[in-house]
Amino acid sequence: MKRRLRGSSQDPPYALSRNASATAAVVVVALSCLWSTTRAFHMPSTSRPFSRSLHRSVARIRPQGSSLMAKRDAPGGGDVLVIGGGLAGLSTALELSQRGAKVVVVSRDEAESASMAAGGMLAPQAERLEAGPYLDLCLQSRDMYSEWAADLEQWSGGISTGFAAAGGFLAPAFTGDQVDGWVPPPGAGPAYRLDGPQIRGMEPALSPHVTGGWWYPEDMQVDARRLFRALREACLRAGVSVLEGSEWAVEALVFHPALPAVQAVKMSDGRRLSFAQVVVANGAWMNRLLPVPVGPVKGQMLSLRPKKGEPNPLTRVIFAENCYLIPKADGRLIVGATVEAGQWDRGVTAKGIHDLTQRALQICPALGNLELEETWAGLRPTTPDTLPVLGSTPWENLFVAGGYWRNGVLLAPRTGQLVADCVEGKVGADDAALLSHFAWSRFLPSRVGEARQGSKKSAATVAADATVGDKRSAESMSLSKPPRGATSPAADTSAGGPTPSSPTAPADTVTHHDDPYVDYAQLKA
Repeated sequence: MKRRLRGSSQDPPYALSRNASATAAVVVVALSCLWSTTRAFHMPSTSRPFSRSLHRSVARIRPQGSSLMAKRDAPGGGDVLVIGGGLAGLSTALELSQRGAKVVVVSRDEAESASMAAGGMLAPQAERLEAGPYLDLCLQSRDMYSEWAADLEQWSGGISTGFAAAGGFLAPAFTGDQVDGWVPPPGAGPAYRLDGPQIRGMEPALSPHVTGGWWYPEDMQVDARRLFRALREACLRAGVSVLEGSEWAVEALVFHPALPAVQAVKMSDGRRLSFAQVVVANGAWMNRLLPVPVGPVKGQMLSLRPKKGEPNPLTRVIFAENCYLIPKADGRLIVGATVEAGQWDRGVTAKGIHDLTQRALQICPALGNLELEETWAGLRPTTPDTLPVLGSTPWENLFVAGGYWRNGVLLAPRTGQLVADCVEGKVGADDAALLSHFAWSRFLPSRVGEARQGSKKSAATVAADATVGDKRSAESMSLSKPPRGATSPAADTSAGGPTPSSPTAPADTVTHHDDPYVDYAQLKA
């Protein structure tokens, strides 16, 4: 970039001496190089223009330092605001940024992300998903993972994702359990039924009570925490502004008084930021901004480690009916996970850890010799039918990405791509048909009963993860009244939110629900 120096011969009042002019010229060249370097660092990897709709002239949030944190008093603005800094939000942000959009991600606390507590399994087959659009979506995302993980490692400057595709997953069966009676759907990928000696031949440490099981050679895994770090760094390097802290918590959406659009977002400190497009991807907290029945299902987990000099008794991921065991490359073995519906706390309990340990030892008694290294818990964002909510809404510039249940890590690459397509308005016919199964409109009053009737497939999946005896019926999942007498967000239109059938709202109206929560009924097979 060339800049004409004030004080040249074209500007007589500020004429400089020959030496001064030469010195100034050197400064200009140096500044030009610095500017070009800075631009190259912050520009997305492609220069393809981003298709803006409802674009507004708003002030830019400027990155500060390597963390790309904005000034607290920055007024906001840009092409896209992504609410939520987990895998759902970051994968969408990265995809949009690489297409040329200017993206800002706001997050209250990255530690709240479900991905930070996940096991990292990419296992639509071991999950025992039945044939249908959800299995198709999961398989598409799994097929993308090898290349996506490699790209993330490159885009992040070498941060490992812990991607591992060797050996596949084993699903051990005990007499009469769900794995024993499972028949994999055709087209999901190779699956091999094994008898007792065969499965113990592959993993000798399995219990002698294991009667057989399935081998899924194409299921794979990543290290969820490393994946998160790699994705976040890739976003930063692509020019995404990632803003984290209580001052960046979004309190409400402000709807346009005359258009079916979001006019602004209201922050927790009262500031209002305007963006051309808004993506809500804030996990279990989605129903605090929109009447979408997404709520938390708490999962406790633990990690074990062999004593120094001793090998890990398992070499493959073991995915049983109600417990999974995940050996990691760094020597850890992750055990998960409890299912505690409607729980907002992330505390670890003695009962949760006791039940996890008991189930793990039933599958692999040799784990009793490993040392307990860490315990933690996370909140899985879950809908009543355990399917995600993806894509467009009745508001032209508002999109949703959430409710990924146990498959948030698995779904990240494909859903990021799909939601970015929705934001750009470039969804193909096949993808539109796929997304129709995950539209938030399935939870509107006229379709709630239909959505709940279609949840039988998920009941078996959910029950397989119920490790604390908290077995409930997925078909009776419903929104209950929020605490402190607040109205259920599914029915509340008095708080200022527009009704689903009429996406416009009164002038300067803010939707806000007072700490609503989803109280899911107990899950059973």
